[in-house]
Amino acid sequence: MPDFLTRRNGMWHFVRRVPKEYCNLDTRGVIRHSTKVRVASDRTGRRAMQVVDKLNAELEAHWQLIAGKELDTAATSYDQARKTARSLGFDYLDSSDIPPLPIAQRLLRLETLVLTGRENDLGACAAGLGMQPRPSFPLSKFFEEFEAITREETSKFSPNQLRVWRNSRVHAVKELIDITGDKAVTELCDNDGLDYSEWQRERVLAGEVEAGTANKSMGMLSRMLKDLSIRRALTFRRYLKALGFEARKAMCGARSTTLSYSISF
Repeated sequence: MPDFLTRRNGMWHFVRRVPKEYCNLDTRGVIRHSTKVRVASDRTGRRAMQVVDKLNAELEAHWQLIAGKELDTAATSYDQARKTARSLGFDYLDSSDIPPLPIAQRLLRLETLVLTGRENDLGACAAGLGMQPRPSFPLSKFFEEFEAITREETSKFSPNQLRVWRNSRVHAVKELIDITGDKAVTELCDNDGLDYSEWQRERVLAGEVEAGTANKSMGMLSRMLKDLSIRRALTFRRYLKALGFEARKAMCGARSTTLSYSISF
């Protein structure tokens, strides 16, 4: 039976569970639609499958649209909070970064809100006290977000150059997801970097991949994460420090290769 196609009361139906990455945006759980094609008149489901393909494409487009709107809204709200904080005379800091500040600096933020008459302004309070969540997204959306911020750079690529550029980066992100799971990009931490680095090292030692290929994938991921952290104002929970391959010899076939890349998220 083809995916998303099932029989119900003599009719073909489209049935699909909402993917976990969209569960917070679409709370329906399972989506069900009749194709209005009777099983008796379409025993193999060929005609029904054409309807299912159309329904599925529309559903995918809907999910991508609402996910994009949510991210755009979050990014806009966060950018506004940063601007408001600057207008109050200080940089925007997350709420977790404010308690370690000297008491005088913490009090200054509160006093500024009161002196400017904005202690009841929710937007100003969110900006001054670091209560505006940073925009984030799952790793499965990582390449889409990166591609969006680099369109100007890739606009002059030939079709073949763009294909190679896309495929290599999509593959690198997929490798990372295979190791870490499809977590929020802002949830990446030191252990994820260590697990990924060790996985690449073991592949090189086993002769499954060349050291240069492993280093290239790590380099691409590092640059992508860095660019997104700057352009989308993302802050990773902890920055990875020197968790890449430190000048160690790895036997690849009949020759030794040195892995010397250090990845930083």
